[in-house]
Amino acid sequence: MSGFLDFFSRSEALPIGAAAPDLTAPDQDGLPVALREVCARGPVLVFFYLRAGTPVCTMHACRYRDELPAHREAGLQILGVSSDPPERLKHFQERRALPYRLLSDADGTIATAFGVRSYFGFPERRAFLIREGRIAWVGRAGDVKNLPPPPATAE
Repeated sequence: MSGFLDFFSRSEALPIGAAAPDLTAPDQDGLPVALREVCARGPVLVFFYLRAGTPVCTMHACRYRDELPAHREAGLQILGVSSDPPERLKHFQERRALPYRLLSDADGTIATAFGVRSYFGFPERRAFLIREGRIAWVGRAGDVKNLPPPPATAE
């Protein structure tokens, strides 16, 4: 019953302009990833998905792989986040040839820090674009059409 009640007590997702959370989580290889260090290298798209390998989540993960080459060429880093353990994330990443890191949020720390609601331990589908350490865009996971274009490069 607490999962049901927690749904109504959670805060809203981080708003545009808010500082990105400073946290560390294991990736698909079990290696620690510090969000602050990733953000220091450039813009980051963090997306939350329910579970590795499910049909809709696979579609979203592959959409980021297939539809954002211009963003990735402009330096966008992508981090997928779910409550799956690293071993499951590794299998998902390899099976779908995902060219970005997947973070394990087994205890919900990352989802909570971003204000993402969880349903019985699974985060809702949300995405955040972080630029210069601040939330620059918030949308639904898999929403590539509304993602702001990459900044123009100086020639």
